[in-house]
Amino acid sequence: MKNFKLVLIMGYAISFLGILIMVLSYFRESIGLFFLGGSLVILGFLSVIALMALNLFFKDKELEIEKLRQMGLTIVVCKKCFKENVLEDQYCIYCGESLGSDEHGVQEEY
Repeated sequence: MKNFKLVLIMGYAISFLGILIMVLSYFRESIGLFFLGGSLVILGFLSVIALMALNLFFKDKELEIEKLRQMGLTIVVCKKCFKENVLEDQYCIYCGESLGSDEHGVQEEY
């Protein structure tokens, strides 16, 4: 994710703004401001949690090919989506296609 830090800072800023509005509601004695601030706090923290989960999901699918080769794993190309995978995995991490040998018994390796 390209703008991960920017969006993360925006989520925290929304939460901080919500806290400020809640404090302001105490001095203004306004229940409406309190609920608005509380809603912003919840929205900000939920957006931060969702963003972190998405970042973890996408980062999990990135393969560091050189490190995998150094570990002695075989790198193959998926027959369906043509992306690099580890042969020791049963299925492609991108499309779910089986990574076993094709009908001729040959799998393209690097």
